[in-house]
Amino acid sequence: MCRHVSKFFVSISLVSLLFVIISYVWSYFGAPGIGVQLGNTAYRAEIDNGCIRLMHFRLWGASQDVEIIWGRHELKTDAAAQLIPPRPKTPTRTLSNGWGFGSDTVELSSASAGVSTQALFVPHWFPALLLFTPVAVWTIRRRQQIQRVRRQLCVACGYDLRATPSRCPECGAIPAASA
Repeated sequence: MCRHVSKFFVSISLVSLLFVIISYVWSYFGAPGIGVQLGNTAYRAEIDNGCIRLMHFRLWGASQDVEIIWGRHELKTDAAAQLIPPRPKTPTRTLSNGWGFGSDTVELSSASAGVSTQALFVPHWFPALLLFTPVAVWTIRRRQQIQRVRRQLCVACGYDLRATPSRCPECGAIPAASA
């Protein structure tokens, strides 16, 4: 049962890893993102130049005055309202220290409405590393089991089974060949 579950998770990791690699390549060709707007809150995920951007938009004021146009903010208000240009609260990618992580906060407001955007930047190598780890662990363990069977060692503990091939005297496991 445990082997089937681990194979299932490894296969899910492989498919997800393939998706991350494809999205990394696709990010350099202007890949679109996906987003949803629920009332005065909106969420969006984009891939751009090897980076995954997760965004949270908070709208305030009259909701009919605010419309999100993905990639930029646009406030639809009356002509008399003065739009204040976007002003970052924190510098872009404040967490960035050469690893590619970062965050950004931007506000755009007028007299009657506004949009606040919080973004989190994650480099593609991070989810790829997280998804590759179970695949690597499974591959190493599987290879170790195959080598132990070839050398006539116990698969569970590595004890030499040439003298007692029917049962491991160290851990009591029965080898698969004699089971």
